[in-house]
Amino acid sequence: MHRKGIALMTAVSLSAIAMVFTGVLLYLATSTAKVTGMQRRYMASLEAAKGVAYYLMKRMDDGTLCGSMVDCSKDNQTISLDSTYKNLGGFNVNATLIKRVQVSLGNQTFELYSVRITASQNETNEHSEVEFIYRVP
Repeated sequence: MHRKGIALMTAVSLSAIAMVFTGVLLYLATSTAKVTGMQRRYMASLEAAKGVAYYLMKRMDDGTLCGSMVDCSKDNQTISLDSTYKNLGGFNVNATLIKRVQVSLGNQTFELYSVRITASQNETNEHSEVEFIYRVP
């Protein structure tokens, strides 16, 4: 009868260890999935912000940014994006012209644009910001 008690305690102990091990594995699997989802949403918002950055650089090169989209004579002005770029890939995208400066070096004159782009989703707190300075000859 003493052996049956030891066998029962051994079986209960091994079952408890197996349950704890299974719980730890389930926790790790769900937390990894959560982090992976957050990374995927962040990368998607970053790509949306980069897409708008490339669009704005093209507009700067074409000389069509100032006037039609933003008043470049003032600092910290919101750039009015059309609906295609305002809601890109399910992300709410906002762009700000921080400053535009004309610079002369020797016989060359060019403009520097400082821009901030923010892409975010309404459902989550994840967002990305891209800030860049772009030189236009």
